[in-house]
Amino acid sequence: MGFSKAMKGVVNIPGSTFRMQSILDKEGFSSIKASALGPCLLLLEESKNGALEELLGECDARWKVWFSEVRRWNNKEMDKERLIRVKVYGVPCFAWHRNFFVALANSFDKFVCLDEYTSNGRNFDTARITLIVKLSFILQESCVVI
Repeated sequence: MGFSKAMKGVVNIPGSTFRMQSILDKEGFSSIKASALGPCLLLLEESKNGALEELLGECDARWKVWFSEVRRWNNKEMDKERLIRVKVYGVPCFAWHRNFFVALANSFDKFVCLDEYTSNGRNFDTARITLIVKLSFILQESCVVI
């Protein structure tokens, strides 16, 4: 299977590329392989001839639920962002709230989600935040929130 028939998909929801294979399988497109190339970009390949045309040919409404854009693959294209997970220490209990963590993540770039323990308040010593940043972003080892 070469890349000559491969397509590039840009997802509507940043960070959803890692779940897209199971979504396509549930929707009846199991002959399409979705490989995450970053938080926003997917490589779409077909194991059965015509599977991609079937997805794209049904109607715009079907594929536009998941993708903002689908087009032929170009070897020079890559995602300009990356997904990172950050551990946050030393947050006082009175500040332990989703809004605080969203604001903190958005100060770096784009918030994606909190891990289950952080969002449910099961663990107050370490928060885990998933966010999207530019490829060139360098996270300092520590920062102070005032």
